[in-house]
Amino acid sequence: MSAGRSDAAARKPLEQLEELEKRLASKEPPRLIVATHTSAARADEPFLLDWVGRRCAAFAEKRKAEVTLFDAGAPGFDPNGLFTAITTRSMFASASVWIVRQADALVRGARSGEEGDSEAEAEKPAGGGKREAATVPFERAVLLYAEGSRGDDQLVVLARRLRAPFLRALRERDVFVVEVRPLYDKPFRGDGPVDGTELGEFLVRYAKIEGIRLGRGVLQEIVTRTGSGISGAAGALSKLRSVVTDREITIADVVTHISTSRAGSPWAIAEAILRGDAARALEEIACVAASGARDPDGKTVASDGAFAMALSALARDARRNVVAATMIAGGSTAEDAAAALGVPRFPAAMEAFQRSISARNATDHRRVLDAVAEAELAIRGGGEKARSALVRLAARCRRRPVERGRSASR
Repeated sequence: MSAGRSDAAARKPLEQLEELEKRLASKEPPRLIVATHTSAARADEPFLLDWVGRRCAAFAEKRKAEVTLFDAGAPGFDPNGLFTAITTRSMFASASVWIVRQADALVRGARSGEEGDSEAEAEKPAGGGKREAATVPFERAVLLYAEGSRGDDQLVVLARRLRAPFLRALRERDVFVVEVRPLYDKPFRGDGPVDGTELGEFLVRYAKIEGIRLGRGVLQEIVTRTGSGISGAAGALSKLRSVVTDREITIADVVTHISTSRAGSPWAIAEAILRGDAARALEEIACVAASGARDPDGKTVASDGAFAMALSALARDARRNVVAATMIAGGSTAEDAAAALGVPRFPAAMEAFQRSISARNATDHRRVLDAVAEAELAIRGGGEKARSALVRLAARCRRRPVERGRSASR
């Protein structure tokens, strides 16, 4: 992390959003707020950028400021009106708040590197000199606004990505910068309810602000149906609020009014089959068939590609399980096997490995590997569809009761 980067930028998104709320509610709210994705974000989360704009607008209305929304990404957008607004005071409003959505549309072409260039890369001289903080009129206008005194006016800039030298220059001027990324939807210490994750904590806060009363287990059921994206879960909460107007939302309400729309996971398919959990495998297969899947970078993968990824993960992990089960049968511990096979040491990965290994003994793990190999041959040679092969594998590898003393976890 470069020396010019503030401690606030390294904090989690929820901490920054909480600080934003406090600043907006204070007697002297920030005059300039910039929200963008962190350079380390592997995917976008546009809902959080829009959320910053919505909260700024809500607090502006409370203090009776005039709110103007600019969408820089809209076709035919003329930036001159924006530049005029932020450089001249309104003759009628006591305070003005300008919210600029998709502001990165005004700086496209200004980057010298890739779209996600980091601040560390920005430290390297380009063309023999230091990279400039402002290279386009919009950046210069924002920096001038940051340096000027405009009373109770406020400028809110929402951008998918902004140049690192520009962000560094803003921080040097003590501008309030919020960096977001997709929120984690898995517990950091293994399995657990979604309420204890970043995603769950945000949705609980969102429901409270929107006046939505959540019953026990409701949030988990919603996320199970809509997936880990905030937009889907927030949309489901809004729909339920319109249906259930004067009482607490229950799981039955979610089951009745919210359909399953989440993308599936090829890795969840593979893990479920290896564990012998046919019901979970079939559920994930159906989700992939209906809505595709998400890769590690958050990008959508079509169903055919996702099923191929699931088969690849199955073959890899089935081979790993055979080796691990053989080691355990020979007297090694599951922890020793995990270390030897390169299983990540964080709790969730270790728990998944333990569940997969303990589902069968070494002989049955070999049978699963043989079944996976047969499915791959059927797809390549016989033209069988990957989806039907996975469905057949899920049924064939359904876990059966293991006789006492034969478990690989012994």
